[in-house]
Amino acid sequence: MKKLISLLAAIVMGVPAYAAWFLDRDNTMVDADDDVGAAMAVILGPTGTVTQAIQVCSGVYLATAHGALDSPIIARDNGRSVSPAGKASMRLIAYPMSRENLTEALDEVDYISPRLRDPSLWENGRENTDYVFITVDDPPRPQSFVTPLFMTPDQLIDNADRLEVFMYRGKSRYQGAKTGGLDYNEDIAISDSDVPALIRLYQQPQRVVQSCEFLPNGMTLDGYVAHDSPTEQGASGAPYISQFDGMSYLVGINTRGGDGNVEEFSALYAGASSILMSSAFCADYETACGRPCTSLSDVMTLE
Repeated sequence: MKKLISLLAAIVMGVPAYAAWFLDRDNTMVDADDDVGAAMAVILGPTGTVTQAIQVCSGVYLATAHGALDSPIIARDNGRSVSPAGKASMRLIAYPMSRENLTEALDEVDYISPRLRDPSLWENGRENTDYVFITVDDPPRPQSFVTPLFMTPDQLIDNADRLEVFMYRGKSRYQGAKTGGLDYNEDIAISDSDVPALIRLYQQPQRVVQSCEFLPNGMTLDGYVAHDSPTEQGASGAPYISQFDGMSYLVGINTRGGDGNVEEFSALYAGASSILMSSAFCADYETACGRPCTSLSDVMTLE
């Protein structure tokens, strides 16, 4: 554990916090002691970022690009070169966070992301490219993974009344987050630099008890759909899950959130807290895992 704390201390630094907790919904979370929780991990990125990840086939994890890769924008602002993807820039730790569950991707070839193929995507507004597939050596639980279900933003909106989509994420580092709106105050939050507290925090992934609600007019041009599930700094990469016939499927990941508590979901502007749909990353999933995403029509009758 001391070795892990030293490793984390060298990586984690303070970063701005963003949160969107909606007060007209149930924000209660429970321990995710299911197949999804077993597939989840935490990634420590090259610029002090902490992000969630999920194993989508044996040895391959999906996370956000902004959490797992070095941004050329941040590198430029700090007057340095971009850290290449690989062993020195990213650590992946499956839940529960411990030294035994630490693994790593050794070389840049172990990463698949449109932002690695074309770094200009960081700056041109193509937010639907904010993902990366990471192949790791010796995954702690190689058979614990969740297959993506190909779903477009239109399909989600059109079938929202027939779908239950649940957000899985890490515990909140803010107070007051168990039942309602969090106490959105950096002075009383667990600090990114408090490494022992972070380790204690990420022992068990969580499932938000109430399923996500989606804004009918909340679809954006870049493949996002606005939702009301609670997000905050460190929840990037969190998976959104639907179940069919007892099987869990990944329908998207969290890549961005709003700022602070929101009284009503209807007051949210489209895109503030959004799910990046699987249709944005299923082509690269097939490259990374050697098989296609499951089709929505294979698990439910489409209207």
